[in-house]
Amino acid sequence: MTAYTSTGISPLAVLYTTAKATASETQAIQIGYITQSMQRDLNRKIAALQVTTDPVSINYSQSKIANLMAQQKTITALGTVFGKNANTLGDMLSQITLMTTAANNGDSTAFDNAISAANTDLSNLSPAAYNGLFSADGIAALKANGLAINSAATYNLSLPAGKSAAIADLTTAQSLVNRMFAITSSNQTIAGSQSTALTGKIGALQMAQSSAQTSQAIDIAKKTATLQQNMQNALHLIELNIGKSGNTADMLYTAMHPAAPVNSVMGALQQSAATSATPASSRAAATAKQAPAVLSFFA
Repeated sequence: MTAYTSTGISPLAVLYTTAKATASETQAIQIGYITQSMQRDLNRKIAALQVTTDPVSINYSQSKIANLMAQQKTITALGTVFGKNANTLGDMLSQITLMTTAANNGDSTAFDNAISAANTDLSNLSPAAYNGLFSADGIAALKANGLAINSAATYNLSLPAGKSAAIADLTTAQSLVNRMFAITSSNQTIAGSQSTALTGKIGALQMAQSSAQTSQAIDIAKKTATLQQNMQNALHLIELNIGKSGNTADMLYTAMHPAAPVNSVMGALQQSAATSATPASSRAAATAKQAPAVLSFFA
């Protein structure tokens, strides 16, 4: 039978009430500590996944891209210089043609106007920096030496000898400028082709790098999801085990309500009848709540 104190309250009842009230709180605290510990471990594992990427390969690829882009910048700048020089040389050839016509006609004014324009073109030329990809165009030497064409007054275009001297100088200058124009135009074409080729190389490297980084990111995301799911599964099992082990209140309840002793045949029959009348689920619950022998002395 259940024992009572002088106040009429059973010690087991007090223990049962306390255990029942604190069981869920205790379990929550335990699960909280475990969850924090597991989360810290999960964070360490996820952080470790980030360093599995190949920084050496990525840095090498980025360095190579940067180098190619620098080359392209240099070649593009040279191509711009070649293009401007080609246009200037083309205009210079036009001025030489005008001077030739003026010399043949003995037109000193037209001759001097054309040579003035040609000298302006000469000052507008820009020698390109040396680069092994391109041929030497002679622009620097031309700017230093000039076209070697004199004024109309120096030639005296009114005389046949003067005309002949002017035509000879103009022919030499025209041949020189034609050669420079051809080289400069060729260099401009080469610069354009090289720049286009570098664009293709840079694009291919960038695409390969992006693909590698995307693949690594997808792999990390998959592994991260697996780690997170594993943690949730483990935490769920721990919660179930904590719930099963935290049955102190149930054991105390069973100790408070032990099965009645059988003192006679009639009592056994009555107890058997009562057990048969109890639903199977209730009997199973009662059986589960049977207290260990060690708790029987509390009754």
